[in-house]
Amino acid sequence: EIKWFVHTDLIDAGQGHDLAFYEALLDQALADSRLALEGYQGPADAVCCNQIEKKEHSPGVTLATFGTPGDGLDIQDAGDLDIYRTIGGSGSRGFLIDSINDCGGSAAIGCADLPACGGPPDDDPNRVLVITMDAYDSGVLGLVIAHERGHNACLVHTTNDPCELMRATVGGGCLSVSE
Repeated sequence: EIKWFVHTDLIDAGQGHDLAFYEALLDQALADSRLALEGYQGPADAVCCNQIEKKEHSPGVTLATFGTPGDGLDIQDAGDLDIYRTIGGSGSRGFLIDSINDCGGSAAIGCADLPACGGPPDDDPNRVLVITMDAYDSGVLGLVIAHERGHNACLVHTTNDPCELMRATVGGGCLSVSE
């Protein structure tokens, strides 16, 4: 479960981009991520029974805004993951922002905590992931959410089949048995 936030600078009711818009956008993206994780994407794929769900902030509230107008947190730069880690209390948190200038040294459409993992991979309950609206505009929001959540669960980039979810570029939904 992930508590979701959208930066206040993305809210534009005049353009139809209110909280209800982002709520519907997330619902569809999470349905798409479930299809990628649970479906059979090809011979390199192991069907996964994990799902990514929205967690309520309070009863009936599954999306909240964060930041203040013009604070710059709608654009991630080097070191900003530390700031996102301080927002929203404990538990896993997801942030919808405008763009990412620096995630590990390069621009991206998603960025996430990659814990120092030892032993079997684990889905740490106190991780953050940041997703840009470019992922939505490109039609890959669900895949990017699943990919970044994979990083939260100790998965690293792969360089094999284009079907693989954990490729450094947006790929398919394939996960190996070990993943």
